[in-house]
Amino acid sequence: MLIRLFKELLRRNVLRVVAIYIIVGWLISRFTDFAAPALGLPPAFAAFIDFLIFIGLPICAFLSWRYDYEEDGLVVTQPATPEELASGYAWSRMDVILFGVMSLILAIIGLDTFFPADTVLIDRQQVVRQEQLQQETTPVTNAVQASDAPSVAVLPFADESEAQDQEYFSDGVAEEILNALVTIQDLRVPGRTSSFAYKGSELSIREIASELRVEHVLEGSIRKQAEQLRVSVRLINAADDAVIWSEAFNGSVSDIFDMQETIATQVASNLEVVLTGAEKAVLAKRQTDDLEAHTAYLIGQKFLGARIGDNLPRAIASFEEAVRLDPEYAPAWAGLAAAHALMPQYRLVDFKETYTQAELNARRAIQIDPAMADPYAVLGWIYLQRRDYANMKRQFDKALSLDPNNINTNLWYGIGNVAVGKIREADRRFSFVVERDPVALVGLHMQSLVSWMIGETQEAERRAMRVFQLGYAPSGLQLAELAGEQGDLQASANYIALGMRGMATGFDEAERAIMGQGLFGDEALRARAVQLTDDYAASYRPKTEIFIPYFLVRVGEVERGFRLYIENRAAFDPLIYYAIWGPYGEKARQHPAFVAFAEQVGLTSYWEQFGWPDVCDQPEETVLSCGVK
Repeated sequence: MLIRLFKELLRRNVLRVVAIYIIVGWLISRFTDFAAPALGLPPAFAAFIDFLIFIGLPICAFLSWRYDYEEDGLVVTQPATPEELASGYAWSRMDVILFGVMSLILAIIGLDTFFPADTVLIDRQQVVRQEQLQQETTPVTNAVQASDAPSVAVLPFADESEAQDQEYFSDGVAEEILNALVTIQDLRVPGRTSSFAYKGSELSIREIASELRVEHVLEGSIRKQAEQLRVSVRLINAADDAVIWSEAFNGSVSDIFDMQETIATQVASNLEVVLTGAEKAVLAKRQTDDLEAHTAYLIGQKFLGARIGDNLPRAIASFEEAVRLDPEYAPAWAGLAAAHALMPQYRLVDFKETYTQAELNARRAIQIDPAMADPYAVLGWIYLQRRDYANMKRQFDKALSLDPNNINTNLWYGIGNVAVGKIREADRRFSFVVERDPVALVGLHMQSLVSWMIGETQEAERRAMRVFQLGYAPSGLQLAELAGEQGDLQASANYIALGMRGMATGFDEAERAIMGQGLFGDEALRARAVQLTDDYAASYRPKTEIFIPYFLVRVGEVERGFRLYIENRAAFDPLIYYAIWGPYGEKARQHPAFVAFAEQVGLTSYWEQFGWPDVCDQPEETVLSCGVK
C-alpha cells in the first residue's frame, strides 16, 4: 500500500512540487529575516511570513495531487492505470538535485530547531574542569555581595555570520551586556575572564554554571550581514536546563545599543531583580552613536583582554582609532588608559612615559564621564606604581564608590594593599575577585601568594599549582618558594626561570637559571646570582627588572635591594613587597635601613594617614617595630 502511494505521489509530481515549495519557501523566509528590519517592519512580520509558508505547504501538496497542468490549463489528474502502477519511475537529474537540496534544507531546519546554532559550547583543558569541580567555594567576604543574590554568567556569543569574521563583534556585544549586568547591585555576574574561558568547549550548561557558581546562564548568537543584524539570546536555568526567556532581535547594526539595553533589562526582569532608577539610567546610557568608533572599541577590548605578545600595542591602536572617530567616547579613552597602564608589566617600555600617557587618557575619560569607575581604577594603578599610596587609595576608593563590584578595581586595590602591608585586606579583595571571577588567573595567583604570606602553605601550594596548570607563568615564583621550602632546589630553580618568563625581563635563559639557583642554593650559587644583579645594575640597559629587588631582599641582601628599588622605579613596582611582608620578610622589616626605606618610598606617609601594617606596631617616637604577628 505504501509503495503504491509513493509511486502515485511520484506520478502526480507531488514530491517534486513539495521539494520546490520547501526550497523557495526557505529562501523567502531567510530573505524576510534580513529585509524586514531594513524596511522598518516589526519582528512579527517575519513570523507571519513563516506562518503563511507553513500553512501553504499542505495546500500546495493537495493541489499538485488533484490537478495537472497541461496545454489546455489545469485539468483533474486521472487515476493511474494498472500499467502505470506496474511500471517504475524514471528519476531525472532535476529530481535528484531537488531532493538533495530539499534534504539539506530540512536538515538545517531540524538542527536549528533541536540543536540551536546559538548554543555556546566550551573548550578548555581537562585539568581546568577537574580543578574547578574540586575547588571549595571561597567564602564571600565583600559586604556588597549578598549570599542569596541571583546570579547569571554571560557566555561569549556565537558568530553566525556567513563569513565567520565577526567574532570580535559577537564577543564585544556579550561583553557589553555582561558589563551592564555587573553594575546591578542585586545581581551576581562572573567577570569576563571567567565567562570567556568557556569559549568553544564541550562542557554542559550545568557544568559551566557549577564551575562559575551561578544559577543561570545567558548564551546567544550574532548574525551580521552588511548592515543587517540578528541577535538571538537564551536565559537558561542551569539546574534543569529550562529556558526561562529567549528572544531574537532583528534590526540594523545601529540598533545594537538598544538591543543590548533591552537584553540586560530583560535578564534582570526575568531573574526578578528590581532595578533602581540609577541602574536603569546606566543601562540606558549610550556612550557613542558612531558605529565605526564602537567597532574599533570592541576590537580594542578583545586585544586588551588577551594582554600578552603584541596584543596591548594592537589594543592601543584600536582604541586610538575609536577616539579619533569619536573624541567624546569615554569607554574608549578608559580602554586606552588601561592598555597604556598595563604595558610596562608585559613589555620592556619606558614606563614613566607610558604611565604619563595612561594618566592623560584616564583623566580625559573622567572629564567626559565622571560616573565611570574604570578610569579611576587606572589612576589608582598608576599612583601605586609611582609610590603615591595615599592618592592610590583615594582613586581606588572613588572607583569602588561608583562600582563596588568592579573586578579590576578590587584586584588592583588588593595588590596596593599588599604594598602597604595590609595583607588581611588584600586577602579579602582577592577572595572577592576569585568569587566573582573564578577563572581570573591574576586573581587566583594573587590569592595564592597571599595564602603563602599568611602561612597557609598547603592552600597556597594547591592554588599555585592550579594557576600554573592553567598556563600562568608568573605563578612559577610562588611554586619556586614552596619547592625551596621542601628542599627541592632544582625544582625551585626551574620554577623561577619559568616564572620570570611571565615578567617584563631582559634576562636570558641562562641568567634566569642563575637567579633561580641562587634563591635557595648554597653560598656559592647565591653569590653568583648576587653578582649578576650587581652587573645588571651597573649596566647601561634600562633598569626595568622587577625581580632583582625582590630577589635581593629575599636572600638577605636587604640594603642592596632597598637601594636598587629606590633608584629604579620598575614596572609592576609592588613585587618587592611580597618579599618584605612575606614569611621570610622579618629580616628586612627589622633591618636598620627599613625605617628610612619606608620613609623614602612613601609608606610612612600612608601609614600615618590610614593606619599601620598588619605586622607593625604603631611606632613610639621614631621606632617602628614590624616583627611577626
